Amino acid sequence: MSHQTTGIQQAVEHHCIGHKEGDWVIFTCPICRDYQRLINCKTKQVIVRKGKSNAVHTGSHSPMEINLDSFSNS
Repeated sequence: MSHQTTGIQQAVEHHCIGHKEGDWVIFTCPICRDYQRLINCKTKQVIVRKGKSNAVHTGSHSPMEINLDSFSNS
């Protein structure tokens, strides 16, 4: 039995973690050091610095802001 390929390469997926700097959420890839996706939270502008990567990049960002005024001691 021979194994045939269709010529379609399976996409490699890298998961990026985002952090916030001012109005921007910046996603960086832990594998592709030259990859960045920047999203401006106010203007919705998106900038992608792909570098040499051909991987599919996904990402997540969880805001780490806590409003301490919403907690009470009662």
